[in-house]
Amino acid sequence: MQSKCTRCYDLGTPDGCPKCGKLSSSNKNKIVFSSDIDNSIIPTKYQGVVWTRPDEVKNKLFYDFDSDLDKIHKKFLSGANLKLSLFIAAPQKYDKLTFAYSCMQAGLMNKFRVAPLLSTSDIRRLMCISQISPFFKLYKSWTYDLVMSADILFVTITHIDNNRHDDIMLLHELYDTRARLDLPTIVISDYTLESMVPKWDSKIYSVLVDIGKNADLLRYPRILQRFDYMGGNNDDK
Repeated sequence: MQSKCTRCYDLGTPDGCPKCGKLSSSNKNKIVFSSDIDNSIIPTKYQGVVWTRPDEVKNKLFYDFDSDLDKIHKKFLSGANLKLSLFIAAPQKYDKLTFAYSCMQAGLMNKFRVAPLLSTSDIRRLMCISQISPFFKLYKSWTYDLVMSADILFVTITHIDNNRHDDIMLLHELYDTRARLDLPTIVISDYTLESMVPKWDSKIYSVLVDIGKNADLLRYPRILQRFDYMGGNNDDK
């Protein structure tokens, strides 16, 4: 008869018994990401960190937003191919970076090709310089082809005002390019889509919107926004 573990007595611990490795019954389904990850893709602070849905809120719009992100996160954890692109906007205090890096780590765990989290300023620089120098590498590693053909690509909106108010058409080009490769693009933003438009063209964001029955869901992202109020041309985060 096999003897019991002398450390946890076969009861397990929340993080796995250091002697026998057993998890406690309340934590058997705990997700564990590898901490051995390339720092150029997942920063050290986020390595092994799993996003969890925020505590339930009474506001139905916020509840639906959190539910949608939870479903997307579970898609990445399951290793399923995401069949749509996304534009996800929420205030800075909503931990979108943890969500992004958690999805990216799930992608790595499931053997997807994952690009680093890039800003729209990074994408703009990569697109412009690559037209002149096709072998240019962003951060000494990532060519235009590698970024555009990655299975998983998360992009953040720059905080530089002059660029941010020109990002709509850049996003349009990015979604369009990757859609032609049958790949999803996920943009996370501290700003509503409406607040990113140039003041002289308040409806330009509509180039990213198609709610038709036969819309291309990779080219026209699903727009998820979680704010107390939805602004027009404002800079609130």
